[in-house]
Amino acid sequence: MKKKINIFSYFVIDIFIVFTSFMIMAWIKPATKTKVLPNYWQSLIYLEIAWILYSAIFKKFNLIDQRSLRKLLTQTFLINYSFLSIITILLIGLKLVNYSRLIILGTILTTSFIEIIFASLSHYIRYKMQDRPILKNWFKIYFFAGIDILIVIFSFLLFAWVKSATIRIVIPQYTLYVLELVGYWLIISTIFQKYTFFKMKRFREIITKLIITDFIILSSITFFMLAFKTIHLSRFIFFGTFGTATLLEIFFAWIYFYAIKFDAEMPDFSHSTLVSHLKEPEDITETENNVPQKIKKVERYDPEFAKPIGIHESILVKLLNKYLKKEEKLFEFLNDSLALENIHKNNSTIINTATSFNIEHYDENSIEFFVNLHKLNDFRRINRYFIKVNEILKIGGVFVGCGETINERYNSIVNKYPKLISIPMFIIDFSFNRILPKISFLKGIYFAVTKGKNRPISKCEILGRLHSCGFKVINEKEIDGVQYYVAQKIEQPSEDKNPSYSPVFKMRRSGKGGKKIFVYKFRTMHPYAEFLQTYMVENYGYGDKGKVEADFRVTTWGKFMRKLWLDELPQLYNFMKGELSIVGVRPLSDRFLKEYPEDLKKERFKYKPGCVPPYVALRMQAVENYIESERIYLKEKKKHPIWTDIKYFWWAVFNILTNRIRSE
Repeated sequence: MKKKINIFSYFVIDIFIVFTSFMIMAWIKPATKTKVLPNYWQSLIYLEIAWILYSAIFKKFNLIDQRSLRKLLTQTFLINYSFLSIITILLIGLKLVNYSRLIILGTILTTSFIEIIFASLSHYIRYKMQDRPILKNWFKIYFFAGIDILIVIFSFLLFAWVKSATIRIVIPQYTLYVLELVGYWLIISTIFQKYTFFKMKRFREIITKLIITDFIILSSITFFMLAFKTIHLSRFIFFGTFGTATLLEIFFAWIYFYAIKFDAEMPDFSHSTLVSHLKEPEDITETENNVPQKIKKVERYDPEFAKPIGIHESILVKLLNKYLKKEEKLFEFLNDSLALENIHKNNSTIINTATSFNIEHYDENSIEFFVNLHKLNDFRRINRYFIKVNEILKIGGVFVGCGETINERYNSIVNKYPKLISIPMFIIDFSFNRILPKISFLKGIYFAVTKGKNRPISKCEILGRLHSCGFKVINEKEIDGVQYYVAQKIEQPSEDKNPSYSPVFKMRRSGKGGKKIFVYKFRTMHPYAEFLQTYMVENYGYGDKGKVEADFRVTTWGKFMRKLWLDELPQLYNFMKGELSIVGVRPLSDRFLKEYPEDLKKERFKYKPGCVPPYVALRMQAVENYIESERIYLKEKKKHPIWTDIKYFWWAVFNILTNRIRSE
């Protein structure tokens, strides 16, 4: 059955494309923006209206359902070309010579070009990419070819900079030659299949392929240089570019090879991809209750093992007089969190090690109280360590540990060095120790160099890992720049071996007709946040907007993205797939959908969910108002489908831009 198209959605996209094209042309125009923009705003409005009306008359927005890509592009081109012809005739016929041809005609041509790209991409996503992996071999080939272009250009610029003549003189003289070099480099590399090196299993084969191909390129070009008498070109720049490019290619291939090898040797190690690879889609944004809750007070946990025992038989005396004799704050924290007097010292273990081997000899379900005073930051495989601790503890047993969080690392660097030095040092430290191991392409090299030691970990990740490995966090506290936790074993570890670090995650939602779809969002929380939903609700409660109060799981950049609603941008992928419209009811999870009345469920299933929900336009952000906002929207949409979406869209844009509504 042919899919229906939400005309308004493409109407909004087209307005944005025309506006973007106009701004590009205004920026390119030699005259300053202060002169161009004021004089052309009125013309832009007229052009927008004319473009949309012309597109509507010829039903251009309906073409997106065309299954033949050739027909889609041909008809789009013909409609846009006819519009360009009419505008050209009007400009000449009415002698509108005062208008910039670059601004007017350039805007139309750029808009047509962007439309064709958008239509092609949308068509591919809708009809060609269903049930296919996003990263195919062809994508890798194009990716490596793009990297190769950058390598060649960088190598040339490097030697142009080193050359005794100034860059201002060298680059203009060599621009044409460099373009020819890049083109020839790509052609020969493609013919000899250099960009398929990722299929090779031995690094020696990869090096051989790269060196042989580059030597063929070098010998061929030197032949042409001799034949066409271009030997006047700088040999220093020419051979330097070739040598450097080849070395960089080998280095790049080395990184890639060992990154793939790292994945193959440790398939259970958490890794990063573009989109979340969790077995179950993450659901960390919605809440079950509508009523704000109070923050829960931490109660002293009393493990129910053999009781009563004498005070001298308990672990309390041993901790106070021996292990934590000089750690008064830590002892007070543990004593406030646990009934230490009821934990037997013979069933307890206190160690300080980053080597998992030291706990391998313990029998399963044999320990009541396990303490490791070594920071988690030096454990290469934290989850494997947590799982082993889970195995040796009895059900209800207590696990105490610590780690340095990102915030604590920042404070230690800032307090130790002057600000001019400390901020750059923290950025370098964060980039190397936090970002690098998350990049699938580079993590193999990172762990080979650092052995996984001294990595800063977010508080969210520490607590989330504990919950994913079968623990319940009883209490946590920062003491002297170190985050300590007390956790109780409540179950076996989660079967999900690969919690997501991905920048994009997916959520299972109900679409039109109740069909299940996956809605995408940018990650704004630290890794393992999905395992802490219950913990956050129990300990921090909900605010009046249905969001967890004081949510430390949200990253600094996540707060910024939420404020500007940027975390919702990946939903454009759902829009291009035809699963969402620009404006519509919220795409809901099964859990949240249960709270909706049956009549409203039936009504909302008649339409596609939207990227922009009604509560944003109506400023009804409180949880109890979600349902009412959708009733109002659906009632209006039933009478005036397109006009309702237009109205709600602009209301929503106005509310966001004027800060009348915020994403939490």
